[in-house]
Amino acid sequence: MGPRSSKILPHEARSSPSEKERLVQQDISRNLGDGLILVVEDDADTRMMLSVLLSRRGYRVWEAENGRSALEKLEIEKPRLVLTDLQMSVMNGIELVENIRATERLQDLPVIVMTAYTSQLCEKAMELGANDFIQKPIQLEVLLKKIEHLLGTIQCCETD
Repeated sequence: MGPRSSKILPHEARSSPSEKERLVQQDISRNLGDGLILVVEDDADTRMMLSVLLSRRGYRVWEAENGRSALEKLEIEKPRLVLTDLQMSVMNGIELVENIRATERLQDLPVIVMTAYTSQLCEKAMELGANDFIQKPIQLEVLLKKIEHLLGTIQCCETD
Protein backbone atom coordinates (compact mmCIF):
# COMPACT_ATOMS: atom_id res chain seq x y z
CA MET A 1 0.00 0.00 0.00
CA GLY A 2 1.18 3.52 -0.72
CA PRO A 3 1.70 6.09 2.01
CA ARG A 4 -1.23 8.28 3.01
CA SER A 5 -0.57 11.84 1.97
CA SER A 6 -1.43 14.85 4.07
CA LYS A 7 -3.69 17.50 2.63
CA ILE A 8 -2.16 20.94 2.15
CA LEU A 9 -4.25 23.49 3.98
CA PRO A 10 -3.92 27.24 4.51
CA HIS A 11 -1.79 28.22 7.52
CA GLU A 12 -4.83 29.22 9.59
CA ALA A 13 -6.51 25.84 9.11
CA ARG A 14 -3.32 23.98 10.06
CA SER A 15 -2.81 25.88 13.30
CA SER A 16 -6.34 25.61 14.70
CA PRO A 17 -9.13 24.15 12.58
CA SER A 18 -12.59 25.13 13.70
CA GLU A 19 -15.27 22.55 14.42
CA LYS A 20 -16.93 23.45 11.12
CA GLU A 21 -13.68 22.90 9.20
CA ARG A 22 -13.21 19.51 10.89
CA LEU A 23 -16.77 18.50 9.93
CA VAL A 24 -16.22 19.62 6.32
CA GLN A 25 -12.97 17.62 6.15
CA GLN A 26 -14.73 14.54 7.57
CA ASP A 27 -17.48 14.99 4.97
CA ILE A 28 -14.90 15.24 2.16
CA SER A 29 -13.21 12.07 3.42
CA ARG A 30 -16.55 10.29 3.59
CA ASN A 31 -17.41 11.37 0.02
CA LEU A 32 -14.08 10.14 -1.29
CA GLY A 33 -14.48 6.88 0.57
CA ASP A 34 -11.11 5.22 0.57
CA GLY A 35 -10.05 7.65 -2.15
CA LEU A 36 -7.50 5.21 -3.63
CA ILE A 37 -6.67 5.75 -7.30
CA LEU A 38 -4.42 3.40 -9.24
CA VAL A 39 -2.32 5.32 -11.79
CA VAL A 40 -0.96 3.05 -14.53
CA GLU A 41 1.61 4.81 -16.70
CA ASP A 42 4.93 3.63 -18.16
CA ASP A 43 6.48 7.10 -18.24
CA ALA A 44 7.92 7.65 -14.75
CA ASP A 45 7.73 11.46 -14.94
CA THR A 46 4.06 11.46 -15.99
CA ARG A 47 3.23 8.83 -13.35
CA MET A 48 4.92 10.89 -10.62
CA MET A 49 3.26 14.14 -11.77
CA LEU A 50 -0.20 12.54 -11.70
CA SER A 51 0.52 10.95 -8.33
CA VAL A 52 1.59 14.27 -6.79
CA LEU A 53 -1.35 16.21 -8.24
CA LEU A 54 -3.93 13.64 -7.14
CA SER A 55 -2.34 13.36 -3.69
CA ARG A 56 -2.61 17.13 -3.27
CA ARG A 57 -6.33 16.80 -4.00
CA GLY A 58 -6.75 14.36 -1.12
CA TYR A 59 -6.58 11.05 -2.96
CA ARG A 60 -4.37 8.13 -1.99
CA VAL A 61 -2.42 7.01 -5.06
CA TRP A 62 -0.94 3.68 -6.04
CA GLU A 63 1.37 3.55 -9.02
CA ALA A 64 2.00 0.83 -11.61
CA GLU A 65 4.29 1.01 -14.64
CA ASN A 66 2.26 -1.36 -16.85
CA GLY A 67 -0.93 -3.40 -17.00
CA ARG A 68 0.59 -6.54 -15.51
CA SER A 69 1.88 -4.63 -12.48
CA ALA A 70 -1.57 -3.00 -12.16
CA LEU A 71 -3.31 -6.40 -12.12
CA GLU A 72 -0.95 -7.55 -9.35
CA LYS A 73 -1.93 -4.50 -7.28
CA LEU A 74 -5.63 -5.07 -8.03
CA GLU A 75 -5.33 -8.54 -6.48
CA ILE A 76 -4.22 -6.90 -3.21
CA GLU A 77 -6.71 -4.03 -2.98
CA LYS A 78 -9.54 -2.64 -5.08
CA PRO A 79 -9.14 1.11 -5.64
CA ARG A 80 -11.99 3.52 -6.25
CA LEU A 81 -10.74 4.22 -9.81
CA VAL A 82 -8.06 3.23 -12.33
CA LEU A 83 -6.37 5.85 -14.50
CA THR A 84 -4.37 4.10 -17.20
CA ASP A 85 -2.26 4.92 -20.20
CA LEU A 86 -3.07 2.91 -23.33
CA GLN A 87 0.39 2.54 -24.89
CA MET A 88 2.61 0.53 -22.52
CA SER A 89 4.94 -2.43 -22.78
CA VAL A 90 4.37 -5.77 -21.00
CA MET A 91 0.57 -5.26 -20.91
CA ASN A 92 -1.05 -2.23 -22.51
CA GLY A 93 -4.11 -0.32 -21.34
CA ILE A 94 -6.48 -2.12 -23.74
CA GLU A 95 -5.46 -5.48 -22.28
CA LEU A 96 -5.76 -4.06 -18.76
CA VAL A 97 -9.33 -2.89 -19.41
CA GLU A 98 -10.19 -6.33 -20.84
CA ASN A 99 -8.77 -8.05 -17.74
CA ILE A 100 -10.57 -5.69 -15.34
CA ARG A 101 -13.93 -6.23 -17.06
CA ALA A 102 -13.36 -10.03 -17.12
CA THR A 103 -12.79 -10.14 -13.35
CA GLU A 104 -16.08 -10.33 -11.47
CA ARG A 105 -15.05 -8.32 -8.40
CA LEU A 106 -13.59 -5.54 -10.61
CA GLN A 107 -16.36 -5.25 -13.22
CA ASP A 108 -17.81 -2.10 -11.61
CA LEU A 109 -14.39 -0.44 -11.16
CA PRO A 110 -14.33 2.93 -12.98
CA VAL A 111 -11.54 3.19 -15.57
CA ILE A 112 -10.28 6.32 -17.32
CA VAL A 113 -7.84 5.77 -20.20
CA MET A 114 -5.20 8.28 -21.25
CA THR A 115 -3.51 8.56 -24.63
CA ALA A 116 -1.50 10.96 -26.72
CA TYR A 117 -2.32 9.02 -29.86
CA THR A 118 -5.29 8.20 -32.02
CA SER A 119 -8.87 8.34 -30.91
CA GLN A 120 -9.19 4.83 -32.42
CA LEU A 121 -7.43 3.45 -29.35
CA CYS A 122 -9.80 5.36 -27.06
CA GLU A 123 -12.79 4.04 -29.01
CA LYS A 124 -11.49 0.47 -28.63
CA ALA A 125 -10.97 0.97 -24.88
CA MET A 126 -14.47 2.41 -24.51
CA GLU A 127 -15.95 -0.54 -26.44
CA LEU A 128 -14.19 -2.89 -24.01
CA GLY A 129 -15.62 -1.13 -20.96
CA ALA A 130 -13.52 1.92 -20.10
CA ASN A 131 -15.75 4.59 -18.55
CA ASP A 132 -14.03 7.67 -19.97
CA PHE A 133 -10.87 8.87 -21.69
CA ILE A 134 -8.61 11.89 -21.69
CA GLN A 135 -6.11 13.09 -24.27
CA LYS A 136 -2.52 13.91 -23.39
CA PRO A 137 -1.21 16.40 -22.55
CA ILE A 138 -3.61 16.15 -19.65
CA GLN A 139 -5.54 19.19 -18.49
CA LEU A 140 -5.69 18.71 -14.73
CA GLU A 141 -9.07 20.35 -14.13
CA VAL A 142 -10.69 18.26 -16.89
CA LEU A 143 -9.18 15.09 -15.40
CA LEU A 144 -10.36 15.99 -11.90
CA LYS A 145 -13.92 16.61 -13.14
CA LYS A 146 -13.93 13.22 -14.86
CA ILE A 147 -12.65 11.51 -11.70
CA GLU A 148 -15.15 13.31 -9.46
CA HIS A 149 -17.97 12.47 -11.87
CA LEU A 150 -17.11 8.75 -11.90
CA LEU A 151 -16.73 8.67 -8.13
CA GLY A 152 -20.07 10.41 -7.70
CA THR A 153 -18.70 13.48 -5.97
CA ILE A 154 -20.09 15.94 -8.56
CA GLN A 155 -23.29 15.93 -10.58
CA CYS A 156 -21.97 16.40 -14.10
CA CYS A 157 -18.84 16.32 -16.17
CA GLU A 158 -18.62 19.32 -18.47
CA THR A 159 -15.42 19.75 -20.47
CA ASP A 160 -15.52 23.16 -22.13
